[in-house]
Amino acid sequence: MAKTGFHCPANGFWRPEDRSVEPVFVFEGSIMPAGGRGSTVWYLEDAAFGPPEYPLPAQ
Repeated sequence: MAKTGFHCPANGFWRPEDRSVEPVFVFEGSIMPAGGRGSTVWYLEDAAFGPPEYPLPAQ
């Protein structure tokens, strides 16, 4: 759970408490956005853990 204006605790798809918008991907450490009706509480719908699904090419 995270509130609008606070830092996101984990990478993943977050949905607002009132379900006014579709889940959005938020990166850990980013500021949680406002929902469709302004400030809201966000709930983690689907977390993104582990290594990337597709590795980045070597530079």
